[in-house]
Amino acid sequence: MQLILHRAESRDTLNYHELQWLQGLDATLHPHLATLRAQPRGSLEGTTLATGMDELLQCLATVPGDDVQRRGGLRLLLVFAAAHRDGQAVAWQTR
Repeated sequence: MQLILHRAESRDTLNYHELQWLQGLDATLHPHLATLRAQPRGSLEGTTLATGMDELLQCLATVPGDDVQRRGGLRLLLVFAAAHRDGQAVAWQTR
C-alpha cells in the first residue's frame, strides 16, 4: 500500500513501511490524521491542514517508531508545511 500526496506542483509518496507509523495512531486523539488512513482519497486545507500539522507534530514527539516509520511522519509534515505556507490543499490517494 502507498499513500500518494498531491499539491499544486508536486507529488510525494509514502511507502508501506513509512505508513506503519501512521497506522498506529489513535484515531480518537488524532482525527485529522486518521482520515488519511481511513479514506482512500480526500484533502486537507486551510485550518484543517493547520490542525493536521499540529496533530502530526504532537505524534512525532510522543509516538514511538523506528527510523523508517518516523521518516514517513517527517515527510508528511514537510508536505503539509509546504502546502500551508503556499496556501494550497494537500490531496491524498491510497493505492
